[in-house]
Amino acid sequence: MDEELRKRLGLPDIKFVRSGDEADLDEAAIVFLDISREHVEKGRLEQFLREFARFSKKKMRGKISLGFNGYDDDPREVYQIPEIRSWTKRLVTNVPHIFYLLNPDAYGMKTVLLCTSNVVGRVGDTTMVETASGKAQIEKLMRSALNFSKKAGEPAAVQFQLANEIIAATDYENMK
Repeated sequence: MDEELRKRLGLPDIKFVRSGDEADLDEAAIVFLDISREHVEKGRLEQFLREFARFSKKKMRGKISLGFNGYDDDPREVYQIPEIRSWTKRLVTNVPHIFYLLNPDAYGMKTVLLCTSNVVGRVGDTTMVETASGKAQIEKLMRSALNFSKKAGEPAAVQFQLANEIIAATDYENMK
């Protein structure tokens, strides 16, 4: 969205914060986690686990965006790169409520789903996962996100909104 339209609509400023920045996270609209190829290939997860612990403590629902850099010249999609798939699976194992934190509009949930599921094909821009295991993975991650939301004391309406955001971001209802 361009800046003029954002202002005309009365939307707040968007502030991007990179991982590790000491900026006040409470004011950040979106936190962009910049995950380097070196971190992925060497299996370095600790820094990001600390970041996710910090985001979790601040209950930063829907404010985290993931990006893998250093793969610009790689013709494969992110979910097709074995090292990224492995790294992401380890992240999800350690941060099972990750869907609570990920921005539903920034393709992060779909990336996590594709990296942790059995991808069976692609038609145009649509990537397909094996239906039963894909739905099971989404439900598992959604349950963890909703349990985190409940423990955070969020009302039922917020929990339903979170569930609907996850369903839409992962295209759950269109899985056949």
